[in-house]
Amino acid sequence: MKPKLPRGIFVTGTDTDVGKTVVTAALACCIKNSGNEVTAVKPFQTGTEDEGLLDIEFVYKALGNTFDLDEVCPVKLEKPLAPYSAAIIEKVKINIPEVVNSLKEKFMSSAGTTLFEGAGGLLVPITADYYMSDFAIDMGIPIIIVSRPGLGTINHTLLSIEYAKKKGLQILGIVISNYPSEPGLAESLNIGAIRQLTDVEIIGVIPSIEGLDVQKGLIGMIAENSMDFFAESLGGKLNLNNFLT
Repeated sequence: MKPKLPRGIFVTGTDTDVGKTVVTAALACCIKNSGNEVTAVKPFQTGTEDEGLLDIEFVYKALGNTFDLDEVCPVKLEKPLAPYSAAIIEKVKINIPEVVNSLKEKFMSSAGTTLFEGAGGLLVPITADYYMSDFAIDMGIPIIIVSRPGLGTINHTLLSIEYAKKKGLQILGIVISNYPSEPGLAESLNIGAIRQLTDVEIIGVIPSIEGLDVQKGLIGMIAENSMDFFAESLGGKLNLNNFLT
């Protein structure tokens, strides 16, 4: 049975380099493998001057679908900084209403689900008075929070949840990214602790995937195994008990 998914989902993180791109790619594959239509968008991409694949290029490589880069990545900035800072350095004006309206018209009016991958966390600035959380609000879509498994993740995760709730955002759940094959004490206990400390469900656990490298475009077995990573509500078959101590 196909899950009933929202028209759009915003993938945010507790921090930068937390694994949002891998989660977005895996979730896109999971949704596709469950028989649902899916597209992916990276609205604000910085660090384009760096070598390697862009985040959205990695997602579509894993997904195996064709795409128009300018459509799925409308704002591209060279410096690996928050969009607000990169835009100042590069003297670029980001037209928020234009980006939001264009993405709504192109993706939110079509069938299926579109995954919108953010940059960093909810309080990463896009302009001086507009943050990633504001983008999710303006798009009218729920969010998924991507968290690390290790020490410090309880604080970062609970802070992200508290802020999201204060902003009135709907939280679909938490996805733990890059869970190690040999977890230490913190990793072994953190998933259970987060479940006890918040009413937000853990709807995904992405293990450390051998041979995976976003910048090099190495997707490993992410597509084939994607349904094992996510809960039934997202089209997967995750058994969270495997990660509880």
